[in-house]
Amino acid sequence: MSDQSSPSPAASEPLLKVRGLSVHFKQGKSWFRTRPPLRAVEDVSFDLAEGETLSIVGESGSGKSTLARGVLQLLKPTKGQVWLNGRELGGLSPEELRRSRKDMQLIFQDPIASLSPRRTVEQIISEPLLTHMPSLSGKERREKIAEVMASVGLLPDMRNRYPHEFSGGQAQRIGIARALVMEPSLLVADEPVSALDVSIQAQVLNLLADIKQERQVSMLFISHDLSVVHHISDRLLVLYLGQIMEIGEASAIYERPQHPYTKVLLSAVPRMQVSGRETRKRIYLKDDLPSPSSKLAGCPFATRCPVATAQCHTAKPALTAYEGREVACHFPGIALEGQNAVAA
Repeated sequence: MSDQSSPSPAASEPLLKVRGLSVHFKQGKSWFRTRPPLRAVEDVSFDLAEGETLSIVGESGSGKSTLARGVLQLLKPTKGQVWLNGRELGGLSPEELRRSRKDMQLIFQDPIASLSPRRTVEQIISEPLLTHMPSLSGKERREKIAEVMASVGLLPDMRNRYPHEFSGGQAQRIGIARALVMEPSLLVADEPVSALDVSIQAQVLNLLADIKQERQVSMLFISHDLSVVHHISDRLLVLYLGQIMEIGEASAIYERPQHPYTKVLLSAVPRMQVSGRETRKRIYLKDDLPSPSSKLAGCPFATRCPVATAQCHTAKPALTAYEGREVACHFPGIALEGQNAVAA
C-alpha cells in the first residue's frame, strides 16, 4: 500500500462538520397501528479535516451508507446539521445545494451498475463538467478529461469505449475519474472495492491512497471490512445500529480497540498463522442484529455483547473520551478473552 506518512491535517476549522445527524424512515401502519420509525442513523457527530480519510466501519445494516447519504443530503436528515467548507448544507436552497455538489462527489459500490451503458467513457466523465461548468469549451473539457483519466490509470484510447468493454477494476477507475473531474474537496467512497476481486481491491485502494496524497482531498471511506480500510484510514468511526461505538485514530484503534464491538470486528480480520494456529481468537456474536426500529433503553450493542451487564441494558452509555479516542461503553477496554472466543 501507499505510504501514509504524510503530514497530519491542520488543526484548523474542519472541512466537514456533522452534528447530531439522525435519519429515520417512516414505516406506515400495520393492522391499524402506527409502526415506530426505523432509526437508521441516530445522533451522529464527527469532524473531517482537510486531506483526512475517515473510515466508517460496521457490519451490514449498521447504517453506514445511510449516514453517508445523509451527509451528502441525498437523504434528508430527520434532524442534525452538516457543514461543508463552512456552509450549512441543510440551509441551502435547492439551487445552492445543486451548485455545492461539485465539492462533494460519490464513488459507488458497483462500478458497472453506476455507469450508463449507452455512454462512452468520455461522455460519462464529461457529464459533471457539462452540469457544473457549462462555459468550458470543447477543447478545455477534453483536456480535463484526458488529465483525470491519466491520473487514475486509464489510457487515452479508452475514451471512446463503453463500460461493458471494461473489467470491474477498470470500470471503478472510470467512476473515480468521474468523481475527481470536478476537483471536489470531499470524496465519499461507499464500499468501492467490495464488488472487486481481492487482487484488484489492492490496486484500487492504492489508487485512492495516491489520490489522497497528491490532491489532499478529504475522504469518507465506507466498508464492512476492517482489513480493507487498514492502510488508507487516518481515523476510524465504528458504527452499530446507526450509532457511534468508537471513534479515533486508526492506528490506536487497530492496536488497542476499547469497545467490545470493535474487538469483535477486529477479531474477524485475517491474521498470519504461526505453526498452523491462528494468532488471534475469533469472537462470534450471539443472535442477529436487532431491528433499527426497536427502541432500546440501554446500549444498542447490549443484546449481543458477550460481557454486557444489567447496567448495559438499562442505561445508554455516552460517547466519552478514553485512551485517546471516544468510546460509547460503560466498561471501555474490558477483556473479551474467554467470552465466546474460539479459534477461527
